[in-house]
Amino acid sequence: MLLLMPCLLLSNACGAGQSVVSEHLFEATDSLLSPPTEVILGRTIIENQCLRSHNLRMPIHYEVTRISRSVADVGGVFRSKEDALANGYSSTINMSSLQRAIDTFENSLSAKDKKKYDELTDFTGPNKDHSCVAASNNIIFGSTKITSDVLNTFNDYGANKTESTLEDKDVQSALKKIYFPCMNRAGYEISKIGEMSKLALKELGTYRSPSTKPNKKEQEMVLIDYSCQKRAKLFDIFQKSLKRTAGNWMAENEGMLLDRYEKLQAALKRSNQVINGELTYENATASVKTTK
Repeated sequence: MLLLMPCLLLSNACGAGQSVVSEHLFEATDSLLSPPTEVILGRTIIENQCLRSHNLRMPIHYEVTRISRSVADVGGVFRSKEDALANGYSSTINMSSLQRAIDTFENSLSAKDKKKYDELTDFTGPNKDHSCVAASNNIIFGSTKITSDVLNTFNDYGANKTESTLEDKDVQSALKKIYFPCMNRAGYEISKIGEMSKLALKELGTYRSPSTKPNKKEQEMVLIDYSCQKRAKLFDIFQKSLKRTAGNWMAENEGMLLDRYEKLQAALKRSNQVINGELTYENATASVKTTK
């Protein structure tokens, strides 16, 4: 019996010289190119808990930032109606209160504590392997090397893609012939993908916290945006462009990408445990000490 493997190809049919990319490999790569914000938050929480264990009262932020995942190397494309309404435009998120809290903390440190803080947040110098940054990498990903490998997948992709997905002729056609005219008819004079985020900032300002859903006005804007994107089939076309511009790289590095994806999924699980309070710097390091 002949078994046919489902494939995502660089064109519409399987042919000579074309790379076969399985659905699983494509989904894994898509996740690696735009990791969940929970993973970044999990590492930050562990790092701050580590600092607190050294009597440095670093403020800890436990809220997951509402940001839509990018598609390949392009932001501003929504994956679903639910994604659009729940996350809106990142430009309207006010990060200044969190940054002010961090700045206030850093400015309050004595010279002695500032030296300790610098050593514990060092990730390139002589203390890097014993810093709180290293501790967060170890607890969330297993090691700093794994962290670097997984989170640098986007850079690997950028170095190996044949062109930006935005330059793809099908993408440009969908934008110019369907998406932009649709948005123009709705009253939004835009000529670039992502410009709606700038318009939202201009009209609404940075009015919401990182974990707060968009208000009614922003949801109205984002719903029009999503409807025009759906009419132009932007998400699907960008996905197909990614397959064309990086399919060979994916196929040639299948083992590496699937291994990184597995590690990312494990890191996401641990990050959610950190966010929910089930896993902390204290109990993670205590369990390590117990097993030694």
